[in-house]
Amino acid sequence: MHLSVLSGPGLTFAIGGLTNPTIQVKPGAQVVVHFLNVDVQPHSFGILAQGPPYGAEPPTEPAFPGAGSPDAHMGTPPAGNATFSFTVGSAGTYWYICHVPGHAAANMYGEFVVQA
Repeated sequence: MHLSVLSGPGLTFAIGGLTNPTIQVKPGAQVVVHFLNVDVQPHSFGILAQGPPYGAEPPTEPAFPGAGSPDAHMGTPPAGNATFSFTVGSAGTYWYICHVPGHAAANMYGEFVVQA
């Protein structure tokens, strides 16, 4: 599965033309994320097991190995991009977030549902 993710403008993600949509995948799926920051501030993208609410410093451990953009707390600079891939684990509800301090706390997140 290829996932194109735009961050911004503002504290939102755009995926498939939708703002912060629920993403549904199957266990064991190989996901390739193409992340592009279209905002004027740094952003990142990563999958967590822990759901909201988030504090100013969200957790850093991804739900699945490799499920996050590089330097997640620093973020990808404006007009920057990153491509990364990971294999989805067991069924459950996970969350994609921006790891830049304060962004997930300001609702920059969405559901990532793994359905058996």
